[in-house]
Amino acid sequence: MNSDQFDQHIPEPSSPSTQTSTSSASSPLSSVDLRVSSSASSSSENYTREKIQRHLKFDKAHYVILDNSNSKNSAICWRSFGFPAVLDTNGAPQKIPNFVSCKKCFTTYSYVSNSTTFLNKHSCLSSDQKTKSTLPSSRDTSSQSLITNYSQPKIVRLPDSYSKDMKDLVVRWICKDMRPFAIVDDDGFRSIAQRCVSIGNKCFV
Repeated sequence: MNSDQFDQHIPEPSSPSTQTSTSSASSPLSSVDLRVSSSASSSSENYTREKIQRHLKFDKAHYVILDNSNSKNSAICWRSFGFPAVLDTNGAPQKIPNFVSCKKCFTTYSYVSNSTTFLNKHSCLSSDQKTKSTLPSSRDTSSQSLITNYSQPKIVRLPDSYSKDMKDLVVRWICKDMRPFAIVDDDGFRSIAQRCVSIGNKCFV
């Protein structure tokens, strides 16, 4: 066999570009896995108290607050608090773990120890309790009777001498103390006030 025939049977080495395309074509799953992992990492979000509070305030179409469905938790704070959640593509709420949010002001706290002591001190809950304690129920209001139903107010006619004394004191006060910006410090005002107390003590006690 001559040298020309030998050269015809030697295969030519493949180029680097051909090797690269071959290797990439032989492992299509690796590129798919990379794309999936990158998209999954971009869709996840690291939630903080501030982020959740902002979402609940300004993105109500995608963020809601779920009631605490645990019947064992009878603490009063759960009337105002719940668990923040984000709606998935199907509109189903997905609870955001380790956080609780106020249903009124959307203030959000970290919640990992099942302790409700700090929740009971929240301002919205305190205002609700004060409002409920100051508003009487309709049943209590209807059952209460006015004091005037039991006794008629005593009507006392003051003697003319008392009326004359009051007028004299008022005139003296006006003439003597022309200081409208310091009325409570005037001697005339104090004399009138003392006279009123004396008359009330004699006539109504």
